[in-house]
Amino acid sequence: MQLPRCVRIPLFRDHPGFPRPRKGPLLGRALLVVVAPTDCDARAVRQLWRRLRPLGVRVAVASECHGEARGVDGTPLFPDCLLIEVQPESWDGVVFAGGAGAARVAEDPLARDLARRFAAQGRIVAALGEGRRVLAAAGLQGVASDEPGELAALTAAPLEPMRGPR
Repeated sequence: MQLPRCVRIPLFRDHPGFPRPRKGPLLGRALLVVVAPTDCDARAVRQLWRRLRPLGVRVAVASECHGEARGVDGTPLFPDCLLIEVQPESWDGVVFAGGAGAARVAEDPLARDLARRFAAQGRIVAALGEGRRVLAAAGLQGVASDEPGELAALTAAPLEPMRGPR
C-alpha cells in the first residue's frame, strides 16, 4: 500500500530569514515587517532590508501563517515568526508591506490590533505602498511611502543609537 503524497510546508528553522547585521550605528535596533502569505511586495521588503542592514538595524519578517510568503512576482520570502507571536516590546517598530495581499492583512483583526499596540507604546508604525490599508483599517496615521529607500530613511531617523542595555 502506498501512502498519499504529503505537501511539506517549510518551517522557520528550515529557511532562516534575513541575516542579522554585525555592525552599524544603530546596531541592536529591530524592525518587524508584516507581510501577507501571498501577493506581498517581497521586492520592496528586500530593498528595505538592504537599506537598513548597513545601519545595523535588524529586519525580520512576520506572517499570519507558517511557510514561505510569496511575492507578487512569485519570489519566496521566509518569515521569522508568526504574527500571533509578536510582542511589541521586542521591536522598535513595525512596517506593513504592500502588494495585493495587503488587503488581506488589513482584514485581519490581529494585524490591526498589532498596529494599535505598537502605536500605543510609541513605537514606529509604518507602511510600504498598499500596506497603508492596514493603517487605515486600524484607524492610525503612520509613516507611509511607496519607495523602500525613503521609508528606510524615515524609519531609521527615530531610531537613535542605543545607550546602555535595552
